[in-house]
Amino acid sequence: MSSPVVRHERYQYPIGQGFFHSARIEMGGAEIEYCYDCGSNNLDPLHAEVKRYGEAAKTGYQRMIDVLFVSHLDSDHVNGLDELLNLCDVDTVVMPYLSDFERLFTLSETIDDGEVTAEAISLLGNPVAWFAGRGAKRIVMVRGDGDQSPGANLPDNPPDFPPPSRRGHTADEALYLDKLKVDFDRLKDLKSDDLSTDECEVYVINHQEVLSLIDQSGEMVNWCFITYVNPEPVKETRFRNAVQTAFASEISSLKIGQQSNISSLLVAIAKDKVKRDRLKGCYREIASNLNLTSLSLYSGPLWLPPKRKITHKRYFKGYNTKREKTCNACGWLGTGDSDLKSPDRREHFLYHYARILSQVLTLAIPHHGSEKNFHETILPMNCIYGTVSSRSGNIYHPAVSVKTSTERRGQDLIHTTEQPDSMFLEEIKIV
Repeated sequence: MSSPVVRHERYQYPIGQGFFHSARIEMGGAEIEYCYDCGSNNLDPLHAEVKRYGEAAKTGYQRMIDVLFVSHLDSDHVNGLDELLNLCDVDTVVMPYLSDFERLFTLSETIDDGEVTAEAISLLGNPVAWFAGRGAKRIVMVRGDGDQSPGANLPDNPPDFPPPSRRGHTADEALYLDKLKVDFDRLKDLKSDDLSTDECEVYVINHQEVLSLIDQSGEMVNWCFITYVNPEPVKETRFRNAVQTAFASEISSLKIGQQSNISSLLVAIAKDKVKRDRLKGCYREIASNLNLTSLSLYSGPLWLPPKRKITHKRYFKGYNTKREKTCNACGWLGTGDSDLKSPDRREHFLYHYARILSQVLTLAIPHHGSEKNFHETILPMNCIYGTVSSRSGNIYHPAVSVKTSTERRGQDLIHTTEQPDSMFLEEIKIV
């Protein structure tokens, strides 16, 4: 064949203490583009990178994000989304299913950090309306199984490159695809009529559901997105009880597990110092024991056929540091702020991703490389890069233990900061 079957580029942007990742997958001339989070505590570099990303579209066109993945609603992961979606169109948003009380917890954390904005209140109050108002046509909310996860529901016979429908054609024809998209159509039975609006369809799915890419004939190709969330209903109930005691009259209508419009409640709390202080008290009472639900994401092949070859280039912006090598894996695994230090949570995470961990080349280490969220066993065997996004000079992100673990395993720890030259780009070809 005269050209690669798959080309894949992914960028870790230099936005400091936050996270902004984008990637493009090309198969036979068809493309799909996605992002994972967009936010930072360092606003100037965030604005610069979001602007650069949005302006990279062809002249006269608005850049299209086919899928926007959101790990959770902490400000340092989402406070760039408003600007991003003003510059770009978005088709589908994939995010964790967050109950009223989980969103209230996020507000309490934001208040405790002193960073409350009108946009944050609007997003936390009604995520569906917020994203629909910025052009999203579909929102997929992902639920976890707690401690009962049976793992991702991967096909027993994953496809090769190219898909079977293209075999029997000439080499050039077999390489050409008219269309590449995520197979959201098969989720139609999971549509939530209660949450959907005239402008935006909402689906609530279990993280067992694998979001596969399909070609123009609707046939699966060998690339997929696998999400994972691990909520903590027992600890969430403890927070709910604390809040219900402090705000008995204001929240009598709220119930754990619900997705409703709580914008008016959030505004009332944010505007009243006494109420803000009460909510901060609830947060501080439980904060050390409650980890926010965070959505992890695998992007990569379902498997690598034995005769396929992966070539990989990496370089940092501004430096001539290109490296090209042949690899045994090419997938990417983002972990948001997941608590993977806890043995039980780590065990379920590894079990969920067990069948594709050997495909992971690059792991985005959770919570900016905090030792409170990390354990060495989450580093996959074929992983070459562990990435951390945090401000320069932060002695806790990445932690010394994270640096030591990656070094011991012979893996490169890539630290993307607010410095433009720290942007990390990977170029992958599968032939």
